[in-house]
This record gives sequence, C-alpha cells and structure tokens, in this order.
Amino acid sequence: MHRTLGLFHRDIKLENVMLSTRWEKRRTLRGTLVWCPTVVEQGPRYWGTPGIPPPEVRFSFDRSRQWAQVDGHGVGCVLYDLLRCAAPVMSPSNDFISRNRYDLPRILGLANGVDVQNCPDMTTARIQRSIDNELERLRNAGSILGASQKAQLEVFIDVTASLLQADPMLCATPSQVCSVAYTRQHADR
Repeated sequence: MHRTLGLFHRDIKLENVMLSTRWEKRRTLRGTLVWCPTVVEQGPRYWGTPGIPPPEVRFSFDRSRQWAQVDGHGVGCVLYDLLRCAAPVMSPSNDFISRNRYDLPRILGLANGVDVQNCPDMTTARIQRSIDNELERLRNAGSILGASQKAQLEVFIDVTASLLQADPMLCATPSQVCSVAYTRQHADR
C-alpha cells in the first residue's frame, strides 16, 4: 500500500495488528490510514504512531525514503510489547531533550559543554543499546524453553529486532522482515 496507493498507517497498537502464520502483518483498523501528501503538510508530529515515533522522526524532515519503515517501527514496538509486556524506549521528543538537557550529556558520555541537540546520533545509539540489551535479556531468558519453543522465540526476537532499529537506514522493510522470519525458520530444520 505504501508504494501503490501512497498510503501508510498511524496508530499501530496491539489491538489493531494481527500477525498471520506466514508472518504477514495485517491491520484490523483502517480508519487511521493517511495519504502521503497530507503527512508532508502536517509535519513530523503526524508521522508514525503517536507516542512511539521512530527516532528519525525526531531528527529529520525528509520522509521520502522512510515511510514504510515508520509503520515497521510501530509493528516492532507491538512485537516488543508482546515479548516483554512493556513498551520499548520512547523516541526522545523536544520536550524530553529540554527537560533532560543537563542530564543527557552525562548519560551519553558527551564532552563537557557539548549540547545534546548537536549529537542526535548519540541519542539514537543510546536508544538502540537499550533495545538490544532488552532483546538479549529476553533471548537469555528463553534458554529454559524446549527446542521448538526456543526456535520460535528466536524467530520472534529476530523479527522484532529487525523492525526496532534506531537508525532509519537499518530499519527493515516488510518484505525483509518476512525473509528474516522465513530464513530463520528453515535454518533450524
């Protein structure tokens, strides 16, 4: 739908997403489809799912090559929620940066006097580390499962990891996600 109709989704949440047995994501609610030119006019607050925008939305106004990944990030957040029963790290907003301006440089290990807004890649790296650490913890927790359950969990974690990339250039497209799941399923047989 992204390519052929110029549409993409907003409000991707657990209640609105189904995953088929072939790892295809299906939307149950069509009321939040948005036509791409409308999105450009509305600005960055209109991109992706409210509350869980991908990190690139915070830093970039060029959405021309990343519309499909915005939906992928929303689905990744839903899968992460299913794995952990908690939402992933939120993308930092201007508000968040303002409130934590004096604390973030220390957390990110920036040199004294360096402004966080001049180092968006550091914030992105921190978000990615948090996501990776949590997925690794879930992977380790799965060691008590049986072989087939563990294999299914690994596929689920791999799919989630491919969708939850803090760097928009590394975020998977829906077709790549399907190939990750397919490759992983058949490699274990």
